Amino acid sequence: MHLSKIVNYFFERIWNNTFIYFTYWTLVIQGLYYIGVLKQFQESVLMLTITVSVLGAILTYIYPKKIITPHLNIHIADTDMQLIDLFAHQLPLIMLLLVYDSKIKPDNLVFGVLVLLIYVLIYNPVNVYKFKCDKSITINDNKSINNKLLNDNRYRYHIATCLMIIYFIILILAILSGIFK
Repeated sequence: MHLSKIVNYFFERIWNNTFIYFTYWTLVIQGLYYIGVLKQFQESVLMLTITVSVLGAILTYIYPKKIITPHLNIHIADTDMQLIDLFAHQLPLIMLLLVYDSKIKPDNLVFGVLVLLIYVLIYNPVNVYKFKCDKSITINDNKSINNKLLNDNRYRYHIATCLMIIYFIILILAILSGIFK
């Protein structure tokens, strides 16, 4: 096998299994912020990191509570999913808040909104995160618990959808009221 085929195979696997997730985009952007490339876009980086933290928690703890990588067919759920949420969604937000420099002039959030818009246009998050109402499967196998919120995917799907809509409404109101400035 030629070196170019090996390199192409490697980057195809890396790209198709990491870059399709918005978490990876935000971690790369946050890394560029830490090395100084995106220092002037601190507010946009903060907005993106908060978005990933909130939406990551919703996807981890409410619905769909699992991720299946398309090319490697790896199923991530339960404790593994919670650990990924902690290390890829929550700790980056805490780290950014710890190093936040209030002396940096706030940007207008165009960079953050543009990154979010580009991601949504390139990748369909509904398909990437398998955010479809799956009525047939229940994640909680313990049928002794008679709780619709735990056993019925439809309820968790609708709750997750409502929480995401509420988050984006709050985000828009926060931007309009100048909280990020």
